[in-house]
Amino acid sequence: MTSSKELLHQFTEQLHKVSSLESLSLLETEYLGRNGHINEALKNIRNVEATVRKEMGQEINQIKKSVTTDLLSKKLELMKEDGSK
Repeated sequence: MTSSKELLHQFTEQLHKVSSLESLSLLETEYLGRNGHINEALKNIRNVEATVRKEMGQEINQIKKSVTTDLLSKKLELMKEDGSK
């Protein structure tokens, strides 16, 4: 299982490589989709000790918020670039 920090790091690296709205949509699905990395991490929480579960859930939810915010920012940036062409 990938750690939360690694997950966020991988996402950030991939986000910087995105250059079109289509690839951004694919990245969004890869991380936030029904079978995406974040939902898989949330599903795997049940396999963690109860003492760590709450903290891990909060951490994953924070990453989910961060990913959502970053995707929206990138989408606005790409739309702005597309409109200026």
